[in-house]
Order: sequence, then C-alpha cells, then structure tokens
Amino acid sequence: MDWRDIDVEKRRLKVTKSVESGTSNIKAPKTAAGVCEVPIPDVLFDELMAAQGNPFEPMFLQPRGGIRHTHSSRRKAWEALKKQMDVSMGIIAVAEDFVPYCLRHTYCTDLQDAGVPINIAKYLMGHSDIKVTASIYTHTSEKSIDDAANLINCVTTCVSKGNRIEFSA
Repeated sequence: MDWRDIDVEKRRLKVTKSVESGTSNIKAPKTAAGVCEVPIPDVLFDELMAAQGNPFEPMFLQPRGGIRHTHSSRRKAWEALKKQMDVSMGIIAVAEDFVPYCLRHTYCTDLQDAGVPINIAKYLMGHSDIKVTASIYTHTSEKSIDDAANLINCVTTCVSKGNRIEFSA
C-alpha cells in the first residue's frame, strides 16, 4: 500500500492491488470484487495521518533501509510479531499455521460481532459470492450468540406484552 491509497476525506483505504502469494510481486486482486474501500478506524486513522509520507511512498517500510518490504522481510516481521504475541500472552509458541491470512477470518467475524450486515462484510472482504463470506470467513462467537439471545428476548418480550411488531423491507 502506498500513501495515495488512503482517501483522507472518506477515511478509507482504497484496495486496488495485492501481493502475489509467496512473492513480492504486486498485481491486481484475483477478482473485481477484490477492489474496494475499507473504512479505517479513527484511532488507526489518526496514527496513519501522524506518520503520513509522500503519496507514492509505501506505507510500510523495512526498518533498516527504508525500502518496500520483500517477501523475506514480511516473513521476518510476521515472525517477530508472533514472538511478541507469545511473550505478551504467556504462550510458549503461537501455532505454526497461524499466518497473516488467518486475520481475514478474525476481521470478518469482528464485522459480524459489530453488527455489520453480511452484504457489507462481503464487500469489505472483497468476495464476489456472499456464500464465501457466510460459510468460510464468518465464525460463530460468544458475542454473536449473546446478541441473538438478546434479540430473541426483545421480540418475545414485545409479543408477550401484546405489542405489535412490524417488519419493513
């Protein structure tokens, strides 16, 4: 990502390219659905704006040399992050199969827990088929079950009190 990929007015990250798996090759996303705009949370947006560089510079540079990350440097950065996670969580070793791609599942489930409609999650994930979002990337969480219970309780409370419930399209 380059700094020009941030739409400052909308506070969104414009996703228009991806890195080919296992390489440093930058290419177009696999499908047209992979091109999207992802909202940037306020706290992250403020941090990004404080570090903002030239529009054509990469957002994330290697600590030594200040150049765009390579496949090798991304791998080393990920291993350092996993080690820090081990230390901060008191774990002996984060699972070897925990790769950055796993965070897509976390993001999609977090969208669900935040109440983001599945069709919007599909867009933000860059999926062309909502079935992929629903069946592969969105996982059941305690929060989603608790939210469902609260909704069920709300509906049954309204019905038991004789209140009329209307649903609109």
